[in-house]
Amino acid sequence: DGFGYRRSQVRILPSRPSLSAEILTAARFRWGSFVKRLQLHIGTHKTGTTAFQHTLFEDRKRLSAAGIRYDTAKPNLHLGKKRAHHWLAHALARFDKRDQDVLAKYRKRLLNAPEQTILVSSETFWRHVDLSRGASPKNPDQFIRARGSYLDRLAEYFSPFQTEISVYLRRPDKFAASLYKEQAVSNALDRSFQEFLCSSPAKFLFQYQTQMDEWQSRFDNVAAKCFEKAREYGLIDAMYKHHGLPALAESLPPGPRRGSVSARAALWLVRAKQTAELSEKDRRRRWVFALSEQTGCLFRGHQTETFWVNDAERQDFVKKTLEGFEHTDFWVPSKEHHTSVCWTKDDHAKAEHAFSQWQTRNQAYLRTRELMGLPPYVDDAAMKGIGPRVVQFCYRNLGR
Repeated sequence: DGFGYRRSQVRILPSRPSLSAEILTAARFRWGSFVKRLQLHIGTHKTGTTAFQHTLFEDRKRLSAAGIRYDTAKPNLHLGKKRAHHWLAHALARFDKRDQDVLAKYRKRLLNAPEQTILVSSETFWRHVDLSRGASPKNPDQFIRARGSYLDRLAEYFSPFQTEISVYLRRPDKFAASLYKEQAVSNALDRSFQEFLCSSPAKFLFQYQTQMDEWQSRFDNVAAKCFEKAREYGLIDAMYKHHGLPALAESLPPGPRRGSVSARAALWLVRAKQTAELSEKDRRRRWVFALSEQTGCLFRGHQTETFWVNDAERQDFVKKTLEGFEHTDFWVPSKEHHTSVCWTKDDHAKAEHAFSQWQTRNQAYLRTRELMGLPPYVDDAAMKGIGPRVVQFCYRNLGR
């Protein structure tokens, strides 16, 4: 195939739900090759993926002893700790010569691993497209073709394995609002919520059945789970159970919860980007500020505040996105009443003034976080235990 691997090296037996495990095992033994099982967790975004990936990374030695490999290390990279497979999803999207070399080495490492089950996790598999095709997000036809090309490449890459897809889905209106807030703080998004919903990439993310059809046309085993039900059970425990992993050890520390900014804070970030071009450093500092407790009631609104104009618009969105969706039992119709969030010019001016003062007072604190490489959503607990030399170094380098 296109990854430097001869298909004749492994004989692949298609997985068939109607066959028992004993028959499959006997058939593989008869054919002379045992195909490794690969579980591909594809998100989606805002469904506890960061906490799940962090837990898997910290639990990887115990999982390895149970015959399950969670290998996130990128070939040719010896610095840093990668807790997820985002680099793998990105490499399959770019697919230049360097990426192809890295991908071939990584797959060879998985095939030669002593563990019989491989676990791969990245929510970016749910949204990526073939970037080598030069598709424009503004052109729906180009976007759909590039998406199909990416999934074809993904299926070819994992063809030596018996691949099982798992995906957690959130109620569409909750997913849309949460994703908009995430995009507002994490990239250059400067559009309104309604414009965001109409864009080609975002619109495709919410078409659950269309997405499921795309995956099921390329993989035999695709399992969808309800995020809200898993959270009621205990999200990480439910994810471990769904993937057939050994029960969590009590001594294992809980993974970090990726906090979400409020609706008002998201609108503040969007308007700031509309007013001026923000550097990545400025945007990330604003993100930290929006999540800090020092903002007081600046961004605090009522829990029922939403980006939707009214409840009718929200309910219509849910109805359209779930049209034809096979798992109709995932969510019951919502009876909640929401109010549209309001962010005025006066609110924005107050937030800008408060941020400026906060940034001036916390230069050493911000510089320390940046030197430690802490993402904005990681709380200050990660800074505990740093030595005084690090703080002194930050103070000395404030002028740089």
